[in-house]
Amino acid sequence: MGGHDHPCAALTANALGGGKVLDSSGTAESFIMVSDKDKVPVMQAKGQRVCRYLDSRRYTYWAGIISSGATFEWAYQRLTDSKFWQFEDSDYSYDDVLAQVSNVEPGANGLLFMPHLRGSGAPYWNPGMKGFLLGITSRTSPQEIMKSVLEGLSFQARMIVKMYEELTCSRINTLCVVGGSGKNQEWQQIKADITGKRIEVSEHSEATVL
Repeated sequence: MGGHDHPCAALTANALGGGKVLDSSGTAESFIMVSDKDKVPVMQAKGQRVCRYLDSRRYTYWAGIISSGATFEWAYQRLTDSKFWQFEDSDYSYDDVLAQVSNVEPGANGLLFMPHLRGSGAPYWNPGMKGFLLGITSRTSPQEIMKSVLEGLSFQARMIVKMYEELTCSRINTLCVVGGSGKNQEWQQIKADITGKRIEVSEHSEATVL
């Protein structure tokens, strides 16, 4: 009579089959690909789990980024010293910060961020993996670092989507996003650019509960 939160959210997000993957983006970020009815997927563990869906005629591939929203929040807390963002006081918002991040050119002036602050998830599971920031100089700005954080998370998402396409021998066209990170338009646009996939953000703020 029930199920895990992410598979349930796939119903609200209309992410069943049809080249779609649920992107449940919160503290962690889970990617759920639901099979067509009566289609048994390749039963190989290559960084993802394979399990039955809520409807027993379907299966799911299930993988994720262990610290996704948590990584953005970590960067936000450590990088938003007001004097570096030209704010007169501390009364500023995510939107104020992201507006400046959007002005940074893709590639963040040569920075590369590996988003493994709590170990790495799919497709290469390693709980001992650490994150890193490569290419930093004395001229590196907090805006560039924040951009590289969002790009690093988006490249990790691209790796997972590519893994699903290889396992299923099919093309994924759309990521159906639910969760708090869906409100971060700058992040979702970067993810669309890097994955080459359409991003559909659910209009329901509590898609899983619904």
